[in-house]
Amino acid sequence: MLFNLLTDEASESFVPTLIISIVAILLIIGIMVVLCFVTKKLNTRSIVFAGITIALSFCLSYIKFSPVENGGSITLASMLPVIIYAYFYGFGPGLLCGVCHGLLQFIQEPYVLTPVTFIFDYVLAFGSIAVAPLFKKIPQKTVALACGIVAVYIVRFISHFVSGLIYYADMPLSQSIPLSAAYQATYVPLDCA
Repeated sequence: MLFNLLTDEASESFVPTLIISIVAILLIIGIMVVLCFVTKKLNTRSIVFAGITIALSFCLSYIKFSPVENGGSITLASMLPVIIYAYFYGFGPGLLCGVCHGLLQFIQEPYVLTPVTFIFDYVLAFGSIAVAPLFKKIPQKTVALACGIVAVYIVRFISHFVSGLIYYADMPLSQSIPLSAAYQATYVPLDCA
């Protein structure tokens, strides 16, 4: 992206992507402020743990086995650290941690068609991490965590699926629904494994 700015090869999508990137960075800063001041449940230790898990997830997201052509990739358990954080600290902190991770994913490889697809692909898809603690009451902790992980990826799949419907909006629904489902099925379930 910076290369395009410094050369004459700037594309038409550079300016909107730059603006959305700046907004994403400001949102991350805002999330950190909310995390520090609004949430009473969090202390210094939990905030540091959030930062470490986000950083670890971000690093793991660079280990890609199979990037998909129009966005999406299969990574080495890149969401697992933030899912574990959400599982232990709850819905609210998990949501903030997940959205922060999603915004970093956008900054890492920006791909956006419209502001609505940005929300579905980055904010809601990665915010789905917040559903991980919903199964904490299951007595076997490994089963509870596994159910939480599966739930996260189901919500993430649905979010990317809706974004795919917007991507294929020029087609009739009878074609766009199976296309979006098939496209998301090429990487979301494998990223979960």
